[in-house]
Amino acid sequence: MTREVLESVVTNGTGRRAFLPGYRVAGKTGTAQKVANGRYIQGEYVASFIAFAPADNPRLTVLVIIDGVPFYGGVIVGPVVQTVMLDSLKYLGIKPDLKAPLAPGKPMYGLEFPPVKKAAEVPSVLGLSLEEAESVLKKAGFNVMIEGKGLNVIDQIPHGDATVEAGSTVLLYLGNEAGQPSLAPWLEFYDPDIEAIESLGSRVPISANPGLWE
Repeated sequence: MTREVLESVVTNGTGRRAFLPGYRVAGKTGTAQKVANGRYIQGEYVASFIAFAPADNPRLTVLVIIDGVPFYGGVIVGPVVQTVMLDSLKYLGIKPDLKAPLAPGKPMYGLEFPPVKKAAEVPSVLGLSLEEAESVLKKAGFNVMIEGKGLNVIDQIPHGDATVEAGSTVLLYLGNEAGQPSLAPWLEFYDPDIEAIESLGSRVPISANPGLWE
């Protein structure tokens, strides 16, 4: 059942941009908000997409992670996964499945997904009270989810001015002042692993270390 659900993500869900006609691809998108100095960075995310194929008899797994993007994993990383997956399947000599769908958007395995709706621009509600923010978003046709506690909206996903499907859900982070973290309080405490990583300094390009190529 898990494979069927993951396959439906690519066929009907947020992973449609990784769809390959004639191949059964399964996967999951991911979007993580970035943190700097103990605070969330609005409008900057780590987008990821992990996929495997063929879904019924996996021969290949692809994981793509892109740092510092302004939008969801499926939008940014999906096309990359699609290109890498197709070239790799051809290289491995895996032929298309005659029973696999040739176009995305068709229900599979009895799972029904809503059709793609028209695009809509997300209004920015940063700094507003929860009541005001909900009023603005619902008036624009969006659903609302809430994380954290506080008087005002200190961040939102998707960020303001982003274009998404109409009727999507906007996640609001609450706090008492802009820039105050609403989650991950552990960032305020000492972490020896984080200190060790920071002490490594800046990364050196592989091109500057010829020995790494050997």
